[in-house]
Amino acid sequence: MVQLDEYAIRYRHYLLQAGFDRIEDVAQASVDELTEARYIGDDLAQYFKETAQEKLDGLSETHETSSDPAEGSTRGGVWSTHH
Repeated sequence: MVQLDEYAIRYRHYLLQAGFDRIEDVAQASVDELTEARYIGDDLAQYFKETAQEKLDGLSETHETSSDPAEGSTRGGVWSTHH
């Protein structure tokens, strides 16, 4: 996922603790489920959900137009699409 802001690693930690291991987990979760993670309120949960879905949509488009499996990798991002 894209770097969200200077707090990205902190929020990643909270989401991982709450069981959101993959970007798909965040995109598919409800706002209520995401707010169960520490320090994540409704607005931030909605932002994470939308950003995760946008990232997944972008990866899907990249994979459809590219034969290079390395393209679209989320290494170094906030969440990984691979577990």
